[in-house]
Amino acid sequence: MLSDFRAMSNHLIAYALHHHLDSAFDLRERNYAWFRQNYEGRYAIHYLHSAASFAAQHAKSWRKLGGDTTRLPHVERPIARLDQMLVKTKVKEENHLVLQLTLAPRQWVLLDLRVHHKHWAEWSVSRMGELVIVPDGVRLTFQYDDVHTVGKGFAAVDLNFDRAVMATSDGEVTEVSLKDAMEVQKHHRWKRHAVQRHTSHNAGKQQKLLHRDRGREHDRVDKLVHDHAKEIGGAAGGKRLVMEDLSSTTRECLKDSDGRTFRAKLSSWPHGVLQRVLSYRYPHGTKEVYARGSSTFCPFCGARVVHPTWKTSRCGGCGLSYDRDALAAVNLLVRGMVKHKAGTPWVLARDAMAASVVDRLVRQCTLQSSPNGERPEGGDPLGQDPPTILGPHEVTGEDLGLRGVSPAAPSSMPGTVRPEREGPSPGVRKNVSGPVSARHGAERENRLEARGRDPSAPVKGGNPEMPAKYGRREDVARSRFSTFRRTGTIVSRPTWPER
Repeated sequence: MLSDFRAMSNHLIAYALHHHLDSAFDLRERNYAWFRQNYEGRYAIHYLHSAASFAAQHAKSWRKLGGDTTRLPHVERPIARLDQMLVKTKVKEENHLVLQLTLAPRQWVLLDLRVHHKHWAEWSVSRMGELVIVPDGVRLTFQYDDVHTVGKGFAAVDLNFDRAVMATSDGEVTEVSLKDAMEVQKHHRWKRHAVQRHTSHNAGKQQKLLHRDRGREHDRVDKLVHDHAKEIGGAAGGKRLVMEDLSSTTRECLKDSDGRTFRAKLSSWPHGVLQRVLSYRYPHGTKEVYARGSSTFCPFCGARVVHPTWKTSRCGGCGLSYDRDALAAVNLLVRGMVKHKAGTPWVLARDAMAASVVDRLVRQCTLQSSPNGERPEGGDPLGQDPPTILGPHEVTGEDLGLRGVSPAAPSSMPGTVRPEREGPSPGVRKNVSGPVSARHGAERENRLEARGRDPSAPVKGGNPEMPAKYGRREDVARSRFSTFRRTGTIVSRPTWPER
């Protein structure tokens, strides 16, 4: 039986490598016909399941370690690793164990074992796992059911690139820095670019160096992620941990982002690894909630917030400016504490927590509060008026970088304003033939009169069809440019002559 199981495993390992399979399920589904042809009647079908799982693990480990084609993986020693469906416990006493091993349908053997192990009394109370049989003995495995006690209270964490902000049901807001992992990724990204730049003539050497650097980066970041998970778990203080459901966040954000640097930063963001580590290491239970809109709505009043800067959330209903990540953590905390019903508004913090806890969260999330620590009734704590939300055709001169704006000035396009410039402004070209402000026309006439020239006379070399007061010293080719006004900026566009 051990030799037959080794032959099954070697065949399935070669099949998995040839067809690039990593799943034990796909491997056994494709080899049912082969198993019936060679082993039907001699072994039960679960031997194929056990051999497929064993072979898939070998193939996956071989690829993870580099995939050296000069040394293909194979099983040398006779071995059998059987799943639970083939083994049944008949007698389990102190230092005595009798197992019933199924060979084929309605065929089995009994294994009478004497156990001498110091942890037998502790481990034997758990369920038995796989049974490993080798020529010199039997290896027993047990499944340890670790029952996690759900913590009292909740702690929600909002994961970002450089930090993780946590809000608890006690009204505390804490922060865990993640900058060291970002610095490691930034250093290795710069190193990869340098390798690609200096070894572009040698593709083999380039791939070797990049592969080695990728392994080093993974090991360093993985260690830091585990350290951060331990720090976040300690900051939770035994409460149930609430996290965002970020299963498809990276894929959705990559569709909307345009910057190459931001896409590279987002692709290397280890938030998924950090959440998985927290899920299996945190002993007081975790919970994932819907993440969309956590930075859009205020959890204290329900109003929609605006973001003057990336890390600032300004709420018009509360009249306060909050830390964006802290506000998102409070939103996640509320969603974790109260189950949301589809089609209804989000539950506010005052409906899920006591008033004293809500006031403590407001004070810790506010960027700048009043001197006595109370919430102001109105106005902005930063001493600035709330920003005006402009419509689709409302453009101000400050938005365009212009120095002055005349609100009542006529415009050639609806919804635009005409600037009154005191000097050259950004975005406005010089020496453009076309209408200019009356102030500049008056200054030009004064300069010509001071030189003893007639302002109404046409300028030599100008466009004869253009009015004299708009003439400029340009050649005939430059006079073919037409001007148009759009959002307060003068831009020139060439109009080519018809042939």
